[in-house]
Amino acid sequence: MTETLLHEILVLTPALIAMFAGALIQGTIGFGSALVVAPILVTTDPALLPGASMFAALFITLHVWWRERGSVDAAFVGWATIGRVPGMVIGLTILKDLDVESMEMLVGLIVMMGVLISLSGWKVEVRRRSILITGLVSGIAGTTTSAGGPPLALLSQNWPGPKLRGTLNAYFTISILTTLPFLHLIDRFNMRELVAGLLFIPVIWIGMVASGFLIPHINQQWSRSLVLSFSGASAVWLLL
Repeated sequence: MTETLLHEILVLTPALIAMFAGALIQGTIGFGSALVVAPILVTTDPALLPGASMFAALFITLHVWWRERGSVDAAFVGWATIGRVPGMVIGLTILKDLDVESMEMLVGLIVMMGVLISLSGWKVEVRRRSILITGLVSGIAGTTTSAGGPPLALLSQNWPGPKLRGTLNAYFTISILTTLPFLHLIDRFNMRELVAGLLFIPVIWIGMVASGFLIPHINQQWSRSLVLSFSGASAVWLLL
């Protein structure tokens, strides 16, 4: 019993640190928590992906959505959610038979893709079709690894901070709530993942409170660059 508890603490400590950093980052720039958390979890305890990390992220997304609720683009959220549905189905199909080695490779590829998309500077016009397509891609990436933010961040990168943070996190909240029941059906979100997700809440709360103080003072471009640098290095490590 003691050995098991010690093992759980050792496994979860890096994840707790990553969750704090993820909450701080997402609360500040609107997305990015999964880019930090997923590479850590997949190397310490892959079973916590995507269920536990997605459940824990729900408390981040709800907080940011509520804080920025007056700036949410409801039409964007609606079309992105519609696009996400087939992406979720594809993601669940992939995830059902994914082994640990394949999970590490998939997380590395998706995180690297997210970094490259974010760095590309590619500007896509925000139209119904582009929202549906990015919702589809986000659904696949988010369901398999919980890192579904970068495709939508590409579309919304030029929005004011409150609108970007509020809209993306409204979408993330709906996505998580609709995905978790299906993850349970394929045995990817059960009691252990639920308990692990609950253990993350205190550090998430600290990160979210800290982000509220940082927003008026921090250079968002600098923090975004830091997230992408760390995520890119993590992705390369997983792929090697």
